[in-house]
Amino acid sequence: MSSTLRPPARRTGLWIAGVLVCCALLIGSYEIFVRTTLGQVIDTVPRLAAVHFEHPLPYLPREDGESFWTALWMVIPPAVVFGLLVLMRQKLVTGLIVLAGVVGANVTTQIMKYSWLEREVVEDDRSVGLFLTQADLPNSLPSGHTTLAASAAVAVFLAAGPRQRPFMGFVAALWAGGWGTYIFIEDWHRASDMIAAYLVVAVWG
Repeated sequence: MSSTLRPPARRTGLWIAGVLVCCALLIGSYEIFVRTTLGQVIDTVPRLAAVHFEHPLPYLPREDGESFWTALWMVIPPAVVFGLLVLMRQKLVTGLIVLAGVVGANVTTQIMKYSWLEREVVEDDRSVGLFLTQADLPNSLPSGHTTLAASAAVAVFLAAGPRQRPFMGFVAALWAGGWGTYIFIEDWHRASDMIAAYLVVAVWG
């Protein structure tokens, strides 16, 4: 009986190590996929394939005003579930901490995208440089929409009770991965943008 009432062991060192690994992978993804010719080629080939990929899903409008509604679709369902979980479990402090993480992840993505990271065509090989499509978009790493969807999904996972988390984790992975895939095949972002967004959310999560 005493073993079932024993509080969980603290593994602060493992959490710190996990955060550092995610940070290293995030920086590495930028350095490889944005700042090297080979990385740009690897990142661009799937994007060109996605442009010519026909899928049955509805078209996602790219204009700023219309993409706002896409963002709402990403957030509202997990936000409702999150609110219900917090109210049912009466974990207001937990909910506030999780919300702080969601805000932190999305603010971090916007700062990285618009104030810190830059995207330029690597000119080591001019034939490769002509092939690449880096110049048609400003820096897009990390993906803001993917960060939004993934952070909302992680919020639901963290708000759930221990017994609910295996199922909620599965649903959260489908939600975050599904939206990232949807955005990619709609040619909103490169694959590395999604990877970076998931890593930003992982750090804050």
